[in-house]
Amino acid sequence: MSEITHIFVTEDEVDAFMKGVEWVNDSAIELSGYGPLDDGHGYAVVYEDADGDEDVTHDYRKDIPARLAYLRGEIEAERISYSEIAELQLLAKYIDPGDMVLRQWAGIPESELRALDGNR
Repeated sequence: MSEITHIFVTEDEVDAFMKGVEWVNDSAIELSGYGPLDDGHGYAVVYEDADGDEDVTHDYRKDIPARLAYLRGEIEAERISYSEIAELQLLAKYIDPGDMVLRQWAGIPESELRALDGNR
């Protein structure tokens, strides 16, 4: 038996993952639990696989830079959706302090933007 862990950035990702595995009718897989990580930087889904022989962790947080680059592209193309703006707000703590475009779209308060820009 093995323990499989999937780590996501947002609860929406957990929900999408859970909906995706609902159709899987595999008696060898049993959900152990899911919820926020202790460090507050993501959410985990853990399940047991009776057919597995080693524990595995899939950490999707490493994809954050690529996701931020994608969202920047959507902003520049003027086609970012409301759900993508909400996602960007959830990812705000991962945005580079010098990236004013993403920080503004993420809703970072103007006082913080000015402080970072040196215009106090």
